[in-house]
Amino acid sequence: MYEYLRGVITEVTPYYIVVDVNGVGYQVYVANPFKYEEDEHAEQKVFVYQAVRDNDISLYGFKNS
Repeated sequence: MYEYLRGVITEVTPYYIVVDVNGVGYQVYVANPFKYEEDEHAEQKVFVYQAVRDNDISLYGFKNS
């Protein structure tokens, strides 16, 4: 279980953002990825929820807890 990720936002797509944490890129689904465009290439803290299903493990991100 993850509480948050602190890292650099390296990519913003229509469905998710990529947070680089010490060289590992985490794909994090967020409600409105374009809110993070102004934070792209800056270190940010993204609170996350890890969803585990039979055929998928996903991270969902939030600006605050």
